[in-house]
Amino acid sequence: MYHCTITFILKQTFEAHKIYDIAKLIKHTTEIVSESIETQNKKTETKKEARKVHGNSDKNCDIHQVYEIYAKNHLGAKKTLKYGITSQCDFKTKEGNPRPEYQVKIFKTLPEYTNYEIFYHFLNNFVEGRIKAKALEQRYVSMYYAKHKHMPEKQLRPLPDELKK
Repeated sequence: MYHCTITFILKQTFEAHKIYDIAKLIKHTTEIVSESIETQNKKTETKKEARKVHGNSDKNCDIHQVYEIYAKNHLGAKKTLKYGITSQCDFKTKEGNPRPEYQVKIFKTLPEYTNYEIFYHFLNNFVEGRIKAKALEQRYVSMYYAKHKHMPEKQLRPLPDELKK
């Protein structure tokens, strides 16, 4: 690839500047190629700097939301199925948020919820960073456990504070 590029630049330089001295032609072409390589290296560095941390990393400082998924029976009785967090990059769908929506869709297919309607709602919006969002989720799970003496049915983690001891 570089051979073709250098040949092209040599030809363009020769035609544009009518440089007949081969040493000057090579020097001029080398300068152009060097500038091109430097520009490409700067672009590569900029891309590396712009890369974000993984969404599940505790270093993720994106805005998060804490949500609750719950079920209601035909009498309107509500039971919490789980708490969760989602980052702002998940917010963009026509219907709402893909993470809790997907989980709701899965829960609706489970036989134990055939007599229930499944919903989600946000408990906290605009939480700064994953660590704070996880702490809020932890608090909700712990409060639920303190009140009901068991975890929400579909909650895998975090464990309530009482069970961590």
